[in-house]
Amino acid sequence: MATSQDGDLLAFADEGTVHLWDVSDPRHATRIGQPRRLGDAPVLALAFSPDGRELAAGTMAGDVLRLDIDDPGHPRVIGPPLVTGGEVRTLAYGPDKDRLAAGLGNRDIALWWLDDAGTIFAAANVLAGHGSAVTGLFFAGPEHVIGVDAGGSLRDWHLPPTVFSPGQRPAFTRFAPAGDRLAVGLADGSVRFWDTGDPALPMRLDATIPAGACTAAGVWLSTERDLLACVDAHGQAHIWDMATLDSVRRFDGVIPSAATTVAFGPGSRSLVTVRSDSAAQLWSIDDPDKPRPLGQPFGHDYDMVVASADGTRLAAARTTGEIDLWDLSDPAHPRPWGTTLTGPVQRTAAMAFSPDGRTFAAGGIDHGIRLWTVADFSHSGDPTVTRLSPGVVFAIDFNHDGTRMVTAGLESELHVWDTGTMAEVYWPISLNAATVSGATFPRRPTSAQFRPSGDWLVTSLDDGTVALWNTDPQRTADRVCALTTESDLPAKWREHFPQISYRAPCGWR
Repeated sequence: MATSQDGDLLAFADEGTVHLWDVSDPRHATRIGQPRRLGDAPVLALAFSPDGRELAAGTMAGDVLRLDIDDPGHPRVIGPPLVTGGEVRTLAYGPDKDRLAAGLGNRDIALWWLDDAGTIFAAANVLAGHGSAVTGLFFAGPEHVIGVDAGGSLRDWHLPPTVFSPGQRPAFTRFAPAGDRLAVGLADGSVRFWDTGDPALPMRLDATIPAGACTAAGVWLSTERDLLACVDAHGQAHIWDMATLDSVRRFDGVIPSAATTVAFGPGSRSLVTVRSDSAAQLWSIDDPDKPRPLGQPFGHDYDMVVASADGTRLAAARTTGEIDLWDLSDPAHPRPWGTTLTGPVQRTAAMAFSPDGRTFAAGGIDHGIRLWTVADFSHSGDPTVTRLSPGVVFAIDFNHDGTRMVTAGLESELHVWDTGTMAEVYWPISLNAATVSGATFPRRPTSAQFRPSGDWLVTSLDDGTVALWNTDPQRTADRVCALTTESDLPAKWREHFPQISYRAPCGWR
């Protein structure tokens, strides 16, 4: 049995059938419509969404069905059933209707993210650790979900603000040069913004770029002028003013030729576009309202470009895997910068310059990570370092001083490398693949980028979330020590590190 938050609706289940009643006047309760049959499995749990427009029903067979009850007299099933690993004992919606949780008979809690339209993004994340069946469940604000099991134990699960849903499936993330803003591109071509002045507490901003305005491949943020350039769904490049935190404005100027991707040139006074004919073209944007072409198109067979932080060097990947470097010091007369680089076999999927522009990295579908020293014109076309990644590499970025590099691919891990030795700095950062009914559903990153200042990095994930990570191990150690008592540690050490002799951490003796 469940009641809506306003107390006007009551739902209860009779085996596999759900009944809705109007109880706004408790003395004259009335049935709404006809009972809705959901299947043969008994319904064990019901929950209303905070706005009262949706009802979730959990069954003994382990399915969660969602009903649109905007018209309570004609409830409509939303999408296919959500599959869990055990019978569903209890259900709860998050306070903003952005999450749905199910307490299960197998002692787990299944947690799904919902987008603005109420669509489930992906397979559930699983919270494991209860000692018996989870029989009670509720959200305590946006950051905590409380589970109560049949043994009477209560467990408080912290859902950190550094993992959030942007409202739709994210396609890319980009930090502003100062690191104080984060742009999140969504599947519908819109862009939303977060204040990341304190990356441990990201705050949603009102500024929004509308749907269809920015495709994932064609977005670049200026390092000097608070500008964002992107290619819209029609192949036109536009420039947006990001000078204020609370709004963005599109300049009147439109790059007239069809474009697929963009990058800013020196001083962010010029813009590079890759045209539909796969050649590159530079444009003057001294006045973003009136862009004008600079010189002639250059290069060929390009499908991806990235620029150095100062915009004076451009890397342009050919569809055949080779990578051309260009000197853009004089934007009206771009010239080749040294030898063409031997890039990934078949296709380059990710490229980045180090902040000082002296090192260049590329990755692709052949699992290779390649680094070149490109400090001067005489660099070799062959990489100075080649390292195999566990999987396809389609995101790559350097940290603020170029000593670390992050890569992401199809596996559900992030890898952070020491650029001096190309050894991994830590164990791979696990993205916590969910296991439901014995099947594994990995959370795969769709982008990865270091914050321009500090040790944070951001990833967008295919489960519909964005995650901010602090990669400073000392900060993590300090947090663990603050939450742990000395008496707890020997037993926990034996549980997690049985192969290593106990050594007292946190300065304890």
